[in-house]
Amino acid sequence: MCISIPGRVVRVHDTATRLAVVDVQGAEQVVNFTCLAENTVALESCVGTWVLMRSGIALAQVSVEEAQRALDVLALMQGLQGGHAPRGL
Repeated sequence: MCISIPGRVVRVHDTATRLAVVDVQGAEQVVNFTCLAENTVALESCVGTWVLMRSGIALAQVSVEEAQRALDVLALMQGLQGGHAPRGL
């Protein structure tokens, strides 16, 4: 099973390679935005938005509500495994 993780786009890292820095639960990660359907949109316009990502690749832009639902599901799954739940938005 593949799980996408929500994160908020913080800043552009490199426009030529479509890399941006995404905040994932307080940890920043460089993420590739090449696979997004909105590939024709300027990468700078993504700053401040939320994305679902997997293995360092942004898969889709989502609303803050969708990001929170994903975090809630991850918290539930983590709780069922007896681990630490991720923080909310």
